[in-house]
Amino acid sequence: MQRCEKCKNKFKYGEILNSVWKGYKPIKCSHCKTNHSPITLTIIITSLLLVMPAFFTKGINNYFSSTFNSIIFYIFWVVFSVGISPMIMRYTMTKKSK
Repeated sequence: MQRCEKCKNKFKYGEILNSVWKGYKPIKCSHCKTNHSPITLTIIITSLLLVMPAFFTKGINNYFSSTFNSIIFYIFWVVFSVGISPMIMRYTMTKKSK
């Protein structure tokens, strides 16, 4: 898990998950109130991780014997992807405008 660049306070799992769930919103450090914005590369990685099975739909449908099993796989994949996204996401301190 990442820490605040200014005060080294560790971001909570729930704060990062909430940021991802709300469209990669910036996080405000709970200790020093510094804003941190997500790094574009980690946004791309987590987004690709989430939609990865869509690129392999034919292979996934052939692997599972029924459509129901394929749907269950997709649901588990989304839960897994969202669950690990806070461990992948990285944030950088936002520069304040004067």
